[in-house]
Amino acid sequence: MMRAILVACLLCLSLAAFAGQPGTFDAGLAANKAGNHSVALADFKLAAEQGDARAQFLLGGMYYQGQGRLQSYAKAAKWFRLAAQQGDPASQLILGTMYERGQGIAQNYSVAVKWYRLAAQQGNANGQNNLGYMYRIGQGVPQSYVEAYKWTDLALAASKLSPSVQSLASTNMRRLDAMMTSAQITQAQQEASAWWAAHHKGGN
Repeated sequence: MMRAILVACLLCLSLAAFAGQPGTFDAGLAANKAGNHSVALADFKLAAEQGDARAQFLLGGMYYQGQGRLQSYAKAAKWFRLAAQQGDPASQLILGTMYERGQGIAQNYSVAVKWYRLAAQQGNANGQNNLGYMYRIGQGVPQSYVEAYKWTDLALAASKLSPSVQSLASTNMRRLDAMMTSAQITQAQQEASAWWAAHHKGGN
């Protein structure tokens, strides 16, 4: 349930972030804001078919939530995949979640980890938290508390972490603290710091 809520929140936040941006899908944004979901879906589809990753992501979101047409996880996965393959971290995150849950595609934990990792490596806090969780329970990847701690620590360090993800990551970290040795924690913290330094040169 919590994962579904997080996906819905991410889609809403993305719509707000895209508002007012130039592009071929402006009409879709306006239609969606006005509640004309069928029109928005048609506009987003036109832009998505032309390779616009933002439109592909939003079209996937509409199919995921059933806006403008009957809900279809299979079609949502199709459009999220196209955007994810273009490097969109939000799409990578949601596609990973769909693989983890078997929504519209065959459940595959290893592939879920692949997409979580791609999102995490771009600094997506949700992707980092999910990757840390998968490492903690050994699902789709060999269990590693050090890797789990590293990615969870990075998620918690994000400057724009939503309260829901903050809660999930904090819970994950508490469980790791109880299971790990001090040496393992030190190693994980060092690896997290090294990753952060490598990806935030100049303080960016």
